[in-house]
Amino acid sequence: PVGISAEEEAAILKSLKLPVGFEATLFAAPPTVDCPVFVAAAPDGTLYVSSDRNGSLGRNAKQGRILRLRDADGDGRCDEATTFVADVDSPRGLVVDGNTVYVLHPPHISAYTDKDGDGISDEERILVKNVGWTFKDRPADHGSNGLELGIDGWIYAAIGDFGFMEAEGVDGRKLQCRGGGVVRVRPD
Repeated sequence: PVGISAEEEAAILKSLKLPVGFEATLFAAPPTVDCPVFVAAAPDGTLYVSSDRNGSLGRNAKQGRILRLRDADGDGRCDEATTFVADVDSPRGLVVDGNTVYVLHPPHISAYTDKDGDGISDEERILVKNVGWTFKDRPADHGSNGLELGIDGWIYAAIGDFGFMEAEGVDGRKLQCRGGGVVRVRPD
């Protein structure tokens, strides 16, 4: 993988304990990928990884990013890495749909689109705002922390036990979720 020596890779793989019949390979490692939080795969095998240097308790702004990782030569290892989205707070959930990556990064759910195919987002559309808390109120722990695209075409968000008070969609609808739960939103 990009940025790691053969010796470092061997040490990482040696530290793993796998069930009988399983094999591990290393696709990507630090410094290419650091502080991973969530992984989503595109149908072509491209991986999107959210990274957050704050962990779950830090409150420093712009410590998160979304990486796009590709195996361009087909050897099962990352050899192309780009920062798809830089400087995003608390990127917690990812869904890939074509050239758009939906990201839950409290307090928002955004759609980031790569229009020119260079692996870097060219556009952000906030679909739902205030579906979580800002750093002023609390860190990312127990917050809004996951996204999935359902077979019904809706995006489902896992909401931690702190919930949210007044989320608002681009259509002006508002929703409150006191405590944890699962909410859904249309991709548009």
